[in-house]
Amino acid sequence: MIIPKSRFKEVYDGIKDAAADVKNGCSLLLFVAADVDAICAARILVLMLKDDNIDHKMIPVSGYEEVMSEFRKEVEAEGGAPAVRGPPRAPFFRRVAPARLRPAS
Repeated sequence: MIIPKSRFKEVYDGIKDAAADVKNGCSLLLFVAADVDAICAARILVLMLKDDNIDHKMIPVSGYEEVMSEFRKEVEAEGGAPAVRGPPRAPFFRRVAPARLRPAS
């Protein structure tokens, strides 16, 4: 999903509001392409999410088919009822980054 720079704050505020509505577990699911630019952007986003105490999960993907496959796995893991608002092309609300992308403590 491409978001114009003028809407960054609005979209991030929407993510924070949606995350506040989640009582247990993960509130944001991030699908990240396995290329340098996407990983760097995800790293920045993960630092922002951690700073705002938003639980998230990052899943590396290599294409749209893999996004759909991973999305289906997440839906099944949640018992068929995903905690998302919108189709797989909208921002997702879910959980925690892989250890290799976590900031050093």
